[in-house]
Amino acid sequence: TVYNYAHIGNARPAVVFDLLARILRRRYTLKFARNLTDVDDKINQAAIETGKPIADITARFIDAYRADMTALGVAPPSVEPRATGHIAEMIAMIETLIDKGFAYEAEAHVLFDVSAHAGYGALSKRNLREMIAGSRVEVAPYKKSAQDFVLWKPSPPALPGWDSPWGRGRPGWHIECSAMAEKHLGETIDIHAGGQDLVFPHHENEMAQSMCAHDGAEFARYWLHNGFLSINREKMSKSLGNVLLVHELLKTVPGEVIRLALLSAHYRQPLDWSDRTLDTARRMLDRLYGAVRGVDVPAEAIAAAQPPAALVAALEDDLNTPQAMAEFFAVARALNKAVDGAERQRLAAIMQASGRLMGFLGEDPDAWFAGAGANGYPAGAIETLLEQRRAARAARDFARADAIREQLAVAGIAIEDGPQGTSWRRSTSMNEVAQAQQELIEEFAFFDDWMDRYQYLIDMGRALPELPPADRVAVNAIQGCQSQVWFVVEPDGDRLRFRAISDAAIVSGLIALLLRIYSGRRPADILATPPDFIAALGLESHLSPTRSNGLASMLKAIHGFAAAALPKGEK
Repeated sequence: TVYNYAHIGNARPAVVFDLLARILRRRYTLKFARNLTDVDDKINQAAIETGKPIADITARFIDAYRADMTALGVAPPSVEPRATGHIAEMIAMIETLIDKGFAYEAEAHVLFDVSAHAGYGALSKRNLREMIAGSRVEVAPYKKSAQDFVLWKPSPPALPGWDSPWGRGRPGWHIECSAMAEKHLGETIDIHAGGQDLVFPHHENEMAQSMCAHDGAEFARYWLHNGFLSINREKMSKSLGNVLLVHELLKTVPGEVIRLALLSAHYRQPLDWSDRTLDTARRMLDRLYGAVRGVDVPAEAIAAAQPPAALVAALEDDLNTPQAMAEFFAVARALNKAVDGAERQRLAAIMQASGRLMGFLGEDPDAWFAGAGANGYPAGAIETLLEQRRAARAARDFARADAIREQLAVAGIAIEDGPQGTSWRRSTSMNEVAQAQQELIEEFAFFDDWMDRYQYLIDMGRALPELPPADRVAVNAIQGCQSQVWFVVEPDGDRLRFRAISDAAIVSGLIALLLRIYSGRRPADILATPPDFIAALGLESHLSPTRSNGLASMLKAIHGFAAAALPKGEK
């Protein structure tokens, strides 16, 4: 309903069902309709409050909605019908409902007779008798029953109106959608989607009038409703002053960040929106962009690449975005570890294909990291400093080069020297162990159910490389674990690398988790970072006492290895 800018709650179904359209198009020819309500009492009120013509208001906010949704990666629908372009179809459907005994005229109104439709309440699982008994709504004198809803109502001269058999008037909200669906999609549609707040009364009424107009034909084969969105654990409302407009958010937050934040929970679950939601989404996208940064992949290879089968399977399983993102990050981790050039190109192409499907990685990686203003430093100023640093290094003025690095580090900008030259990114004050912990916490946060987290952990354990029998000896065994656990510790410069395995599936998962955190890290970072992430992952309370003891034993062993490896001056 285009009477104002879209708020973040309006954006959630747009983003979620854009992703649904993307995944459906892989298998089916899709006709995707997204209707615009451009005649409504809220629009009329906005015109009165602003003193502007209704046509100006609807045109302005239709353009704004399209622009905002495009910024969130939402593709245009196949058809985008407007209510005002379908008045004749609405009048025809209302006449059909009257002729069939499902609607009646009263005092220039036409109302749907809820009692005439035996299936009313089926979608929202409400009982009509209970609704009538519990009704406290003042019944308009022209209604037979409080539950009857308006199909057509009279319009005074100051409001929009159209000629009809019942006089000059305008349609009710519910009939608009039924008439547009009939014209563009037929009597029965495959999927009807929207927010959970629309189940009753809107979708219930829409289904009732469509089925009655079409002699009981099924209106929609499948209904998909996304969960509610709250703001800092409070309901979003004007009275609380916490309505977040997408138009305003986009002034400071990239559209991809908002998109990922909206997909961070399973679409049927509630989503609580906060600064932390956006910060987490931003860091996760930084990791994805960071993985593909600097990998030159031919355009034809990107075009030919396909996302991982496991990622697609997750999305085809009721849009399981948490699992899909876990699969996305699995490819990113593989790319970060790969050293062979051809393999890095292959994995980067798969990441681009995954991003293409889910609506991410649409920017050039360097532009992504430069575009945020990098903690107050314009990108041009950073590049100037880097050029000065390159000149200082070429002149062997390493003191000046180090001073520039330190200047950027203080500003929160990390620079990385590599074979392809020097790149930069926003840095974090966390050490590598703390960063790895945070990344795992962010991944596990995608799973709403602890059983899903448990299964993800088991899958991580299954992916552990085998430990040769020669390494499965008593000297490598971890004491205190009920299951057999072997750890091999290998110094790698100033870092420690671990290889490990267990004979139990869940313990192997815990090992994989620990290796993600600690392998390849500096001993000082291992010892300086408390293992608070265990509780944050939401697994601790679901581990048996023996598993918890085993986990504690493994953590103790890792810290022991790190302490033993510290240089003498740091011990």
